[in-house]
Amino acid sequence: DWEDLNSLMSTNAQAKEWFSQHNCLEPISSEARTIQTQIDAWATGDSISMYSADGLICKNIEQSSGRQCHDYEIQFCCPEINYECPGLMSQWYDRDNPSGTG
Repeated sequence: DWEDLNSLMSTNAQAKEWFSQHNCLEPISSEARTIQTQIDAWATGDSISMYSADGLICKNIEQSSGRQCHDYEIQFCCPEINYECPGLMSQWYDRDNPSGTG
């Protein structure tokens, strides 16, 4: 499952518009969670790569015992003032499903 900002903006016109309007082309952090249960990505047991400003990558080939990655959604923190992060939080986005290589 690849939930990264560049892929999101190239495949989701609504997201691209939102990030452009909010001057958030370089987020300062991100959060990821599973879609079905809304469990934090770090608590799932999946082997993931999380890049604070770029997003999450979960590759099926890197999971133990032939498991498949969970389906994740991500939100980004944009550089403005907000209560939860030191910036404006985007909505949750799901760009990809954990099929094929992840």
